[in-house]
Amino acid sequence: MTRGVVVLLAGLSALGGCIYDFDNPNDCMDDEGLFYPLEDGSWWRYQTRDAATGEPVCPHKVVSIRWGESDFDARPGVDLFRVHSERADSYALRYQELLPSGSVLRHFDEWYGGTDRLTEVELFCPSKLRVPDGDLSQERMSLVERWVEVTITTQEEGASFDEEGCDHIIFDDQTCEVIVGQPPAGCAVTAPLERWKSWSVDGLCEEVEVPAGRFRAKRLRTRIDHGEVATWWWVRGVGKVKELKVAADGDEDEELVDYCIAPGCDRPPPSFDELQAECQ
Repeated sequence: MTRGVVVLLAGLSALGGCIYDFDNPNDCMDDEGLFYPLEDGSWWRYQTRDAATGEPVCPHKVVSIRWGESDFDARPGVDLFRVHSERADSYALRYQELLPSGSVLRHFDEWYGGTDRLTEVELFCPSKLRVPDGDLSQERMSLVERWVEVTITTQEEGASFDEEGCDHIIFDDQTCEVIVGQPPAGCAVTAPLERWKSWSVDGLCEEVEVPAGRFRAKRLRTRIDHGEVATWWWVRGVGKVKELKVAADGDEDEELVDYCIAPGCDRPPPSFDELQAECQ
């Protein structure tokens, strides 16, 4: 499929899911939809741009929901969605929870190298916000969240993450106390790191246009303790449509190209091979 066809399909998808009266500034969004519609089978395709040149990066990034599962052993009694985020040479699995308010929590992340080898796990306690929907419902509202972060990494090819491997760790969800035993050879566990992030609502009904279409979005701004600042545009019933990030290690510009929201999604996400072929 050529890139032009992809953009055309994306535009049709957007028109089918979000019809706005752009002459009416109060016609913002479907109040019943979620800003992050976590549902098995949903997926989003993003175009990123090179921080130095501003040129599009190929291949695109694809985010998909693989499943939601109850009583996951890492968080008993919690329904977690596994969010699969794939880039050119690696992918991440982010385990997230949808709250009744519509907000989404991020419990922990797993990072995999190009050979499907798990290389890093990031643990957050308390679980940090991915999308603060019900927590930030009005313009100019703000909040600051704090959490403890622990990172476990494998430093050797033979090191593994299993019951006897690098993730042999006790993590108390109530007290956020981290008790780490002696990790096996080839594994490293960081000391618990106290982190914070501030959130603010900069707009509730802002018009934004991306390759996937024209939307009315909620604009959020975040600032992290190490200085990174990001602006996000979220659309009810669709998800994140745009992100601008300014950080010491490079800026990032990400825009939605195509998407499909379950349960009505009738297309699978593009495979990594398909994305690579488009770059040739």
